[in-house]
Amino acid sequence: MVLPLLVLLAAHDPLDLDSILDWDGAFDPIRAEAGPVPAQDEAGKGSGGYRFLQRFAQDAAVVDLVWLEARLRGQSFRSEVPDTDVYLLEPVFAVGLGGTLEGGLILRLLDVESDFDPFDDESGLGDTDVWAKIRILRDPLPLDFSVGALLKLPTGDDDDGLGTGNADLELFAAVRKALGPIEVSANAGVRFNGDLELPGPDLDGETSVLLGLGAAIWVNDQWALAAEMTLESERFDGAEEDVRITPQTEFRLTDFARIRLGVGFGLDDASPDIEGIASLAVVF
Repeated sequence: MVLPLLVLLAAHDPLDLDSILDWDGAFDPIRAEAGPVPAQDEAGKGSGGYRFLQRFAQDAAVVDLVWLEARLRGQSFRSEVPDTDVYLLEPVFAVGLGGTLEGGLILRLLDVESDFDPFDDESGLGDTDVWAKIRILRDPLPLDFSVGALLKLPTGDDDDGLGTGNADLELFAAVRKALGPIEVSANAGVRFNGDLELPGPDLDGETSVLLGLGAAIWVNDQWALAAEMTLESERFDGAEEDVRITPQTEFRLTDFARIRLGVGFGLDDASPDIEGIASLAVVF
């Protein structure tokens, strides 16, 4: 009984007297019959608000209908491993239902250039993420709260270093709150990682813990500045943590199209030392 009531209250708009009065203050029965005029979204809050680049799936926000994104990512590893550069094209597809449910997938096309002999110059399909989540609470009652699951499918060729060779399962929860032009977000999860199968000894998969924090401020209706910090404990036995800070921005070209840019800085050995992200998203 509680959840349907919360959904009903979140969707209900208070009576707007201006919407049923004509310009001189007289009662307009036609407007009254039609009901209140929906209020315009606050800056940036349409189409699910700001979606962070690193933890897109794990965000508490849910897309209204469809999110299509072509994301380019370049990563440079120079610490604790042979010099390696990874270039990725990541198509992102997400579908929302009723402002409550969201499902999606992220494909990865990789090009790997490394001083590590088995993977000195490899390219092809990488592993694929598929997720589903449900938004249980919706801001302002009193915030967005979502839970979900992400499954990593081993679609990449582990012999070429393009995938791990095994599936992973992640369970996560996330919260989000809009404070005027500012949006703050946090997520946490646990990931059950399969073993890493590469030429040579396999690495045993560990259960890793994930944390993410983000904040975005809308400078105006079109432009947002944001920063995101993400942390994941070691995925494999003997590996290191992945910790990144990613300043980022979004500019909305139209009501549907937006450009998204970010630069990530790695703070631990499993992170890329630096990465650049550029994408074009179309949202309905």
